[in-house]
Amino acid sequence: MSNTLVTAYLFQDHALVVNEQLELPQVTLQPEDLQVQQSDRPIAIARYVTEQQIPAGFSATPIQQLAGQWPIQQFEQTSRALQLLEWQRSHRFCGCCGHATTPHVKERAMVCTACNHHQYPRVQPCVIMAIMR
Repeated sequence: MSNTLVTAYLFQDHALVVNEQLELPQVTLQPEDLQVQQSDRPIAIARYVTEQQIPAGFSATPIQQLAGQWPIQQFEQTSRALQLLEWQRSHRFCGCCGHATTPHVKERAMVCTACNHHQYPRVQPCVIMAIMR
């Protein structure tokens, strides 16, 4: 696993790491990486990085700048990756008993090490409408 290169959504705060052509970097897969694509597609992961961890030739670009320059699917995938990272970061502790949580092996869930409570990402659909009359 340690030699596997994967497409990476690397975030520094809320900025995405891309090169001048707005391409994502390829990085070595790590056990703690959050997988953000379905199993029927090539693996893509998400992780937070420091400035020193940004690969050569890449820089952190605010996500809003990518909105008009990327296809909608690519921008949606980037937003999803960031939301999942934020969910994982904010659910390091159990909401029921306060003990540490760990990622579930097979599900997208954080599991309490003490009471076995499962915390799942919140699905919050959005609808935009225009009222004509």
